[in-house]
Amino acid sequence: MQQLVALAKQSTVRIETRAERCSGAIISSAGHILTVAHGLQPTDKLVNVIRHGGSLTRAKVLHRDNDSDVAILQLEYVAGEPLPVEFNIANNINDRSKVHTRVLAVGCPAREGNASGPVVRIGKIAAATRNSIRTTCSMSVGDSGGPLLDQHGVLIGLNARIGLGFASNIHIPLSVIESVMQKVPSLHNIISSTAAKTDSIVWPNTISPAASTALERLTVTLHSADIELCLGTIIDSTTIVSKLSELQFKSDLSCKTSGGQLMPLQLVSFHRQHDIAILKRPDARQISSSSHLRVQVSAAADGDLVYAAKTVPAAIITRTKHNEASSIPKLGCSLIVKRRNELFVDSISPNSAASEAHLAPGDRLVALDNKAVNGFDSLQAILRPLQPGDMIAVTVQRSARIVNSNARLRHPAEKILDRTEFLDGRSGHLSARRTGFRTVIQHDAWLRPNQMGGPLVDNSGRLIGVNIARRARESVLALSIVEVQSVLKPPKSN
Repeated sequence: MQQLVALAKQSTVRIETRAERCSGAIISSAGHILTVAHGLQPTDKLVNVIRHGGSLTRAKVLHRDNDSDVAILQLEYVAGEPLPVEFNIANNINDRSKVHTRVLAVGCPAREGNASGPVVRIGKIAAATRNSIRTTCSMSVGDSGGPLLDQHGVLIGLNARIGLGFASNIHIPLSVIESVMQKVPSLHNIISSTAAKTDSIVWPNTISPAASTALERLTVTLHSADIELCLGTIIDSTTIVSKLSELQFKSDLSCKTSGGQLMPLQLVSFHRQHDIAILKRPDARQISSSSHLRVQVSAAADGDLVYAAKTVPAAIITRTKHNEASSIPKLGCSLIVKRRNELFVDSISPNSAASEAHLAPGDRLVALDNKAVNGFDSLQAILRPLQPGDMIAVTVQRSARIVNSNARLRHPAEKILDRTEFLDGRSGHLSARRTGFRTVIQHDAWLRPNQMGGPLVDNSGRLIGVNIARRARESVLALSIVEVQSVLKPPKSN
């Protein structure tokens, strides 16, 4: 699987026009690329192509068929540029596009930078006709034109458009693509060639007993009073870790184990940058009777199959040590400065952190995140390391009294209305805190935001990480167990 994923990434490219970003599949060592016609502008003759690793090349548009939504490009070579690695093309599409067949969809999400590279997702064919394939592979904006591969790594289609749900996405089958390729003489030999025979990759249809047992033993559900908040992962007999931004400032925390036992918990420490909460029982008693947990301390690899709590299908790791870009949080109020650098609230934006904290015009901002505010410079210094979705404490002076409250920082309004963010969230809520993570694992499990904090295990039942954010349609981020363990280590004494 790791070799297949490596090939899929090397042979998938990003295509940039003046107005669009889409993906493409290299199909010849001469640099021919398949993509979707709707990703190109009518007047485009040359486009930018970004290959895996971030190198930029130009490609000319050889042919575009708007009716089939297929376009063919060819790279313009630069002296010394290595030849591209190409996909094999299926020679019998009917045998390779049967319902329930395992497939991989590859693409370059538009929200990411050019250096991030393609993302691989695993799924099944849900329906197939001569003109269309529908799969359960999660897709995002920018994936259109990327390859759909069978379990041998052979090209059987192109990504066309995302569906309403995570598990409903549309692809152009090879039967349609080949009719367009016939119109380009330089591609005739590719059409008639037989796809290389490779060993079939075995993808389990069901979760292994070891993985199922591990998820059941390591997963707890976290509650505040009678409200279910998110999941937690038992790390050792006395410690649970979970997602901080879903638990902070909640009262009466408790957890329910797989056996249905309810026990009180206390938030004893946290790591804001990782969004990790560390919880223990108030009476210092054991949470789990398990005295030993098998923990995988080495990093997972791209292409590994993994399993997460509350979801059945296997997920695929598409990136390790991934850095998710930071965003700028918004407090949601306008401030004016008066004497001695004191900041006063002037107006409040609706549906903002300021409105959630019940701030009012005339309030003096005293502290934010338990740090004193003395002018705009200190306010910016407090906000700089935080992310949208983080929970913060807010202290203001109202007339002669001090008022304390809590609120969640918001994403900038223009980001929420961004096309990518809108389409990612259309099929389900994303995690409020979903940006600014460092060295995380990215996979494609179908998890909701309230299922973050739970464990990620491999087929042998070893704990690989803790799920920490539903980032996008095709992306769940998990903290590796190595990172989690580093947070749990007590600080060294001088």
